[in-house]
Amino acid sequence: MILSKSIAVRRNIFIPLLIFSLTSGMAYAVGQGGGGGGDGGSSGGSSTGGSTGSAGSPFTLTACRDDGSVSFIAGNLPQPVKARNTATNETFEVPGNYEPYFFNSDEAVFVKQGNYEIIGVRDSQFRCPGLAFSCKLASAEAKSCAISNGSLRALFGVRNITSLDNFEYRFRTASRILTHDKSAYSSELKGLSVSKTDSGYSLSVSLQEKITAFEIVYTPCASGKYKVSSSVACTESPAIEPQNPAEDKFQCSSLPDMRERVKCRLSFSKEEAYEQAKLLYLPEECRALEGADKMKCIGVYKLVQKCWRLEAGNERVSCVRKHLDFEGIKNGIDLCRQKISGEEERCKRELLEKAFAVIKFRIYDLEERAEEMMEKGLDKEIAADFVAGAESLKVMFNNAKTIAEKRNIILDVRSMWKDFIRKAKESGYG
Repeated sequence: MILSKSIAVRRNIFIPLLIFSLTSGMAYAVGQGGGGGGDGGSSGGSSTGGSTGSAGSPFTLTACRDDGSVSFIAGNLPQPVKARNTATNETFEVPGNYEPYFFNSDEAVFVKQGNYEIIGVRDSQFRCPGLAFSCKLASAEAKSCAISNGSLRALFGVRNITSLDNFEYRFRTASRILTHDKSAYSSELKGLSVSKTDSGYSLSVSLQEKITAFEIVYTPCASGKYKVSSSVACTESPAIEPQNPAEDKFQCSSLPDMRERVKCRLSFSKEEAYEQAKLLYLPEECRALEGADKMKCIGVYKLVQKCWRLEAGNERVSCVRKHLDFEGIKNGIDLCRQKISGEEERCKRELLEKAFAVIKFRIYDLEERAEEMMEKGLDKEIAADFVAGAESLKVMFNNAKTIAEKRNIILDVRSMWKDFIRKAKESGYG
């Protein structure tokens, strides 16, 4: 299905209702006139000069639109409303809203071009142009927004929208909103650019003001039942130090296989590994990301690097929670509820991201424990197997779409840790 730009349609309900009331009154008057009851009834059924409903009420089509919706006037309309494609004989339910005499369907119902009729309503045939575009089927998602050294980069995706021409980009500060669309933009956004990526689009712009949130709005669907917009909080990320090609052999980054990169990293001493991660090493979880998501991921790792000098377990995790400003789900929700409606939802999304980050760093803590066991004599291959497996599960955790999927991955980590301990004991460790 090829979708194109939506065309706004004015829907004047008053005129169709006026027509209906006038024709109904005319039918009643004729029916009560001379000439006998039978003739009067017949005259009333055909007085509109058109079609009639199942109970003698007229059927009047208002419109069948290229967003796949239809509106019409009919009395005693059977419920639920159903339609039939007269060419294919396909029948289907027509969801919508029925006020006295006037029915307006949802969008994306009459998808195919052709002739239709409403089941149970006589002489209700009409023709539809076929679906061109529907806000109901379109969507946009602001995925991430990261700021580093005055440069903002945001990633977003769209579905069933073929052009970005009708998008408006909004940047929220503490006191105002900067906007940018194809016809006008705030002067601060003059250098804004958007490019295509493998998974969506990347937006870049240099800004002096502190931006707290990024929002995209598809203007043809900016209001109404099927609004197409999305927003995401913007976070500060440390600048990524450029990698020195001459030092690739020390970074392990040029190796194509994750397990080999892990083994390479494990070959460094604890102090060397710390410095490597702090300055140059690209964490495997971040390697699987791109653009602003990768910048944000690296920024979080840099933020908590000092925590790995602490003892394994609760001391490390408490350090991570402190640096991520995460005080727990309950306390976080209580704080979010104190914000205004729009800010409350953003606060809750950020809280969930922090909770997920803490979970992943608990997995990282297990990797560190495995490395410490290796330094005490555990076979390097056993440690490398666990660390590589844990890194793979963190990538899967990021890609999981539901809480249930993420919970199952946590259970997989727990099972893998138990298996690792068993292998360590079987190898003679400890």
